[in-house]
Amino acid sequence: MADINDARKAVYNEFITQWGATSVYTLENEPWDEPNNTPWVRLIVKELTGGQETLGRATNRQYERVGAIMAQVFVPPYTGTKVADTLSKQLANLFEGKVVNDVVCNNAVTQSKGIIGKWHQTNVDIDIQYFETK
Repeated sequence: MADINDARKAVYNEFITQWGATSVYTLENEPWDEPNNTPWVRLIVKELTGGQETLGRATNRQYERVGAIMAQVFVPPYTGTKVADTLSKQLANLFEGKVVNDVVCNNAVTQSKGIIGKWHQTNVDIDIQYFETK
């Protein structure tokens, strides 16, 4: 894996392929028209920490990168939690315990954030790890 952009591309491609028409979605900082009264998902991939794992000459050193897939599930408020729970579980199952093009996807944690603005939000955070050589 070269860097965060390659990791992000691998995760986004897997999501787009597997998610299909499950719900409308957007990726981080992409042009987007928010739907009205329809569940939707935002997917974000962030690098959080890391460090050098091996010694050696430049271009032959391994660096561990640790990050997260952060999925935000939005449903209309006051409609219960079933749809948000179902979409959140599908997102967790899509990545948790899998390897996507050398991106290791570990634990998924789901948290309801409640009503924020005009949406009820639930977050699904999945720990990721990959190695960069430089």
